[in-house]
Amino acid sequence: MRSKSVLKLSVSVFGRMVLAGFMCAILSLSVTSILSGRGGQVLAMLLNVILYFSLVYSFVWSVGDRDNNLVRYQHEKLDLLKGLKAGVIASVPAFLLSALLVLAKLGAVSELFLALYRILNAPYLPFFLIAMPSSHTMAELSFGGVVLSALTPLLLPVVSMGGYYLGFCRFSVGEAVMYKKS
Repeated sequence: MRSKSVLKLSVSVFGRMVLAGFMCAILSLSVTSILSGRGGQVLAMLLNVILYFSLVYSFVWSVGDRDNNLVRYQHEKLDLLKGLKAGVIASVPAFLLSALLVLAKLGAVSELFLALYRILNAPYLPFFLIAMPSSHTMAELSFGGVVLSALTPLLLPVVSMGGYYLGFCRFSVGEAVMYKKS
């Protein structure tokens, strides 16, 4: 049994991000077409967060669980930050898009970039529609809303780090919730 290198793990996490992005886009469109207004956006945002992060978390948790055995039997060195490293590397394209979003707000990138940014970051689309309403131009958007939206890629490395660490420690959040001692 071989462990995944950080780079291979990053590619796998990125693939799950892309898959989850497509699924979240479909989910967002479905929910907001059924429930219009702020309530539909909030529900879509909650469902997207659950879907997006659970796909990444569960995969990275299983890698951490497998690496526990490899470290225990000295087939691999201990690296508890492996999940964080993989999450950061997998998020590099999202970090670049966020930098371009801030540059678009400053006027250095075309206003058309905002629509592209929303599409490429489909898991956060309902949040973006609240923080950066589609009826506004880049000049009309608040700088705080743009910066808050640009910070969303920081969530994935945190989830990836937590999933790997909890998997390595063999702590299952689902089991802890389901089989709580009475």
